[in-house]
Amino acid sequence: MCSSDLDSLKYTLIRTNKNELILESYGIEKYVSTGQEKDDTEKISPALRKLLSKNYTDFSDTLVTISGITRYSKIITIPKVAQKELKNLIIFNLRKDSAFRTNEEMSVEYYLMGTREEKETEKYDILVVWAPLEQINKYYNIIKESGITPRKITFPETGPWEYCKYFMSDTINDGGILFDIGSVSTFMIFYDRCLIKFIREIRIGSKHFTEALVGTYSTPQGNVDVGFERAEILKQNFGIPPPDNTSPASDGITYAQINAQLSAVLNKYISEITRSINYYRSQYHGTNLQTISLSGGGALLLHLDEYIAEASDLEIKRVSLFDKMRIGEEVLDGY
Repeated sequence: MCSSDLDSLKYTLIRTNKNELILESYGIEKYVSTGQEKDDTEKISPALRKLLSKNYTDFSDTLVTISGITRYSKIITIPKVAQKELKNLIIFNLRKDSAFRTNEEMSVEYYLMGTREEKETEKYDILVVWAPLEQINKYYNIIKESGITPRKITFPETGPWEYCKYFMSDTINDGGILFDIGSVSTFMIFYDRCLIKFIREIRIGSKHFTEALVGTYSTPQGNVDVGFERAEILKQNFGIPPPDNTSPASDGITYAQINAQLSAVLNKYISEITRSINYYRSQYHGTNLQTISLSGGGALLLHLDEYIAEASDLEIKRVSLFDKMRIGEEVLDGY
């Protein structure tokens, strides 16, 4: 599995041995793009090859998730039809959407969420994600140039759900929300009895918390300038500290100052979460929300779970794909 975002490449390689899942390798590689180049292949492919050179696994069966492209998603309800007619009916419905009615050719992926009875007619609820084929082909060429021919290219909207459904089926039998907190966005996947009911993307991720900490801090020793790298260290070490703690955390910067810097983005983030939950509850009256499962790198932000728990009044759990895996010998220490 490989994913590409705006400023980094990362991959996770998993193989199966009978009924055992083994993490073979993982990594991340930064690359720099000015955003002006028409084709980033010459920059991205070497970065990906550098990652892959650290591993000796066969790449013949690889799933690629592309996140750094323009894409759209919606839930549609259509009459239950034969499988061979399903895709044509989905496309027919998408043509009513202005984001689909363009001159660009689109790649479409759909996920059957469940069935319902409506006016004595059985209908499908379907999650549909689509993106310009030209953008997908660009990344496909980059990946192929790096030595990988992917078995499938997909989108990130349902990826975390599929992982958790496979690895943690014992924890998702009731109603709840899976949070996938990434670098630049958060996906909230609402589910009920192992069926996706609603998905919301919040365009706030862990990177925005780091950016909020960048600035000049007044301390007894004088002003302290904090750039992005130092802000990342503050975020990792102290998370979202209590607002009333005036004792120094680092270089004279107090816990209260860190909290104050984060307050704007935190308040906006929690507001979006609350609004999403309230909307879901108003639209799905019979669904019982019991737990929130936190995943993704952003879920490691200290005390963020406490704010989410207070705002949602739901039980918080942490889930990790790697907790259910045996680490292969090829994953080096410190890699």
